[in-house]
Amino acid sequence: RHALSLREDDPKIYRLLGSILLNTGKPEKAEKIFLMARKFDAVDAHILNNLGVARLEMGKRDAAIAAFSEARRMDPENQAVRDNLAALGKKVD
Repeated sequence: RHALSLREDDPKIYRLLGSILLNTGKPEKAEKIFLMARKFDAVDAHILNNLGVARLEMGKRDAAIAAFSEARRMDPENQAVRDNLAALGKKVD
């Protein structure tokens, strides 16, 4: 959070903070952080993948699929995104 106070427009800091929140069992807070990160970098497939994971942990399956699908459009070869979609029964040719 201190890093954000220094560079509040850096999407990498938001992504890392969101990942920490996600890994410590706080998907609701992580979702908010990943959404904020998108304001500064709307084309980062990693942010969208993590957003999808947070939403999935919150029981928001359709919203998670939407985030994973958007991430896949941005980066079709992203293996984490492909794995997440496949785990949800979505076709990932």
